[in-house]
Amino acid sequence: MRVEYAFIAESADVQSGLFYVVRGGTDIWSTPPGADFPVPIGPMSFVVRLTGDPMEVGTEVPVEFTVVDADGRSTGVGGTGQIAVAPHAVDRTRSGAALLHFRLGFSIPAPGAYFFELHSSGVRLCQVPFWVLAAPAQVPPAT
Repeated sequence: MRVEYAFIAESADVQSGLFYVVRGGTDIWSTPPGADFPVPIGPMSFVVRLTGDPMEVGTEVPVEFTVVDADGRSTGVGGTGQIAVAPHAVDRTRSGAALLHFRLGFSIPAPGAYFFELHSSGVRLCQVPFWVLAAPAQVPPAT
């Protein structure tokens, strides 16, 4: 199993093997001015296209996703599933592709770097970075 591409977007949808994206490539999220951490962010979308090896066709491959901080500590956001590896519609030397979409809203404990990771059988397949910035508190105008 390997990743052909993975990206983050403000919003995405996957239908019939195609993805539809709003603000794709968005990787910096700002909190509301003066927000106290932990702060909810999102929802945000992660899109991943996976292909298998030809010998994996007809099998199911376990996958799990997690969101970690810059030190690799889990934020508590994650899940598991199975990907059915289908044959390619034209080329017998390839497998078909699985297009995955994760739309997540969650709380972030502090500003900084975070990563969406996808794993299979203990191997990290991809790591998509994003950053959370604390917006400064707004100062009321002087009267």
